Parts: sequence; C-alpha cells; structure tokens
Amino acid sequence: MIVLTAHDELRREVQAADMEKMDWDTDLEKMAMDWATCSRLGTRETNLVEELFGQNIALSPEGDVVGLLQQWMAQREYYSYHNNTCVGNNTCRDYVQAVWAATNRVGCALVPDCESKERKISMLVCYYSPPKERWTKPYHLGDSCTKCPRESPFCDKGLCEECANPIWHDDGFDECAFWENVPGDCDTHRAWHARFCPANCQFGCRTK
Repeated sequence: MIVLTAHDELRREVQAADMEKMDWDTDLEKMAMDWATCSRLGTRETNLVEELFGQNIALSPEGDVVGLLQQWMAQREYYSYHNNTCVGNNTCRDYVQAVWAATNRVGCALVPDCESKERKISMLVCYYSPPKERWTKPYHLGDSCTKCPRESPFCDKGLCEECANPIWHDDGFDECAFWENVPGDCDTHRAWHARFCPANCQFGCRTK
C-alpha cells in the first residue's frame, strides 16, 4: 500500500528513538473516505474530533500520493524540536502529526479532480490514531529503536513494531518456564533470556 509505505519511509528519516511503525486501519480509512469530498476543500475537522483522531490534509494539482505526503514532511523546515514550536507564522501541524512517534494506525482517502479556481485539485486526507498531543514533543530524540515502547519492542529498519510473526521454538532449559513466571525477569535479565529462553520471553521476530 503506497501511502502506508510512504508514511513509514518518511518516519524513518526522523532521528527518533521511539518512532513506531504504522499499520493500515480500515476504520480510519472509512472516516477519511466519508469526510473527503470536494465540497470540503480548505476546511478541517473540529477540535473536538481531533482530540480523538489526528487529521492531515494535502492539496495539489498533481495526484501523486507520495508528493502530497511530502507536503507535510516539508513543514519540518519550520519546526523547532528544541522549542516544540513552528517558526514565524508558518504551520507545521501536519508534519508533527505525521511524525508523532506513538501514532501507529493510519487510514487515508484520495479525492482527485476537485474544481478550484478553474483548475483541478487532488486532495489527500489521512486520519491517525492515537493523535498528536498539544504541548508535547512528537518523539524522543535519539538513535532509532533505543526507546521502543513495551508494546512494540522489535525494530524494523528504524521503526518500533509489534511482532506479527514471532520465532517460536522449544527452549533448551527446563528452568525457562519457571523464570517466565517471575515478574520482570525477562526484562531484568534480557540478554540471558534472549540466549537461553527466547520462546518463553517471546524474543525474536521473523521478518514478515
């Protein structure tokens, strides 16, 4: 899926320690399809809805999805990570949402050929969950995958992800079943468990 792959590729360009990989969400896609009509050119969702879901919109005479998404990433020129603000009167809200580390679900809709001032305009609308939060930086600065959340502990080319295809096999020690039930031991002695008890502690993720 082009738009999903493009999101992840652009998120990999950010120097983030906790950037999550995105999954396509059909419910968010339906929301985007229901909202994305030519009559809504130049408008956005209400603040109330954006507290539940993030929304990005891009407009262009070109219908190229990647090019439309690049509009949001281009806003990083105006974003100050140190101050967590946009420079001057520029906007960077779409960029912040696109690189919000904890956002891991997206659904989009593309509307081509909207009439606007005697020319055709394409509109890309994407909904995100969870949405960005006000007054909070979008990600932790650092080497990729060094601060992955517990729910997404695996690393796929710089993005944190859940393991949809774990490596399961018989562990070599009878003690593994015991240590599995000791709260926190898999994390406390991660290196030992990764070597001797990977199945019990669910270490290892086969490439999908």
